[in-house]
Amino acid sequence: VMSQAPPPPRLSKRDRTRQALIAATLAVAEEKGFAGASLEAIAERAGMTRGAIYSNFKGRSELLMAAFTSVGLKID
Repeated sequence: VMSQAPPPPRLSKRDRTRQALIAATLAVAEEKGFAGASLEAIAERAGMTRGAIYSNFKGRSELLMAAFTSVGLKID
């Protein structure tokens, strides 16, 4: 009998929301560039409101930094 790895821990709703917002940020930025990645466009892509962004990130700059970090980019 082969032992199986334990299932990955389930993400909290907050973590899933943050991941969805980061994914939406990257998708919008790929289409429009980071300068064109407005909170409205990101929220729409994620199927959320701007309020969801502000309840998870301090603002656009923090969201962009989280998106950069998620793909391994470092900003000084």
